[in-house]
Amino acid sequence: MHVTKGITVTGFGLMLVAAAAVTVFFLARPMAGGQAVSSGVAQMIYQHKCAVCHGSDGEGHTLKGRKDKVKPLSKMIKKYSVPQMVSIVEKGKGAYMDSFSDELKPPQIDAVVEFYRSLCHCVLAKK
Repeated sequence: MHVTKGITVTGFGLMLVAAAAVTVFFLARPMAGGQAVSSGVAQMIYQHKCAVCHGSDGEGHTLKGRKDKVKPLSKMIKKYSVPQMVSIVEKGKGAYMDSFSDELKPPQIDAVVEFYRSLCHCVLAKK
């Protein structure tokens, strides 16, 4: 056990912090040429890069999502096709949607868009 400025940190706590840091580090790194991305990895990327605005359910009901007027997935999925969503993730959109082409490779972006769209249990989704 280690005590720093009144905060007690156990070995297990340090391991959790280290594991989170390693996960974020590897999620932010580009992939080696064209490998497929599992849905689990796509979900982790989404949780680390997208959920702060879009929410874990894709509906945008987060503090930042409400501030930036993020539209709910149930509306976005009807308005934008998969290629359009991929382009938005790559290039960004408007003042608040960042570009992720410098942080994520095309297979990662494709997988994150697929994961995001899978959150919607709605019909009439634009392909």
